[in-house]
Amino acid sequence: EYHTFVVSGPIFKKRINILKVEKITRDRHCFLDILECELAEKL
Repeated sequence: EYHTFVVSGPIFKKRINILKVEKITRDRHCFLDILECELAEKL
C-alpha cells in the first residue's frame, strides 16, 4: 500500500516546501512525519 502527498499543482495558489522530516520504521512499514513546512510562491 502506498500513499502520496502533493506539494504543488495547478489548482493550488502556493506550493508547500517540506523543511524537516522524521523517518519512522515500524515492523515492515515506513513513514515520513513532516515536522516543519512552509507555504511558498510557485516558481
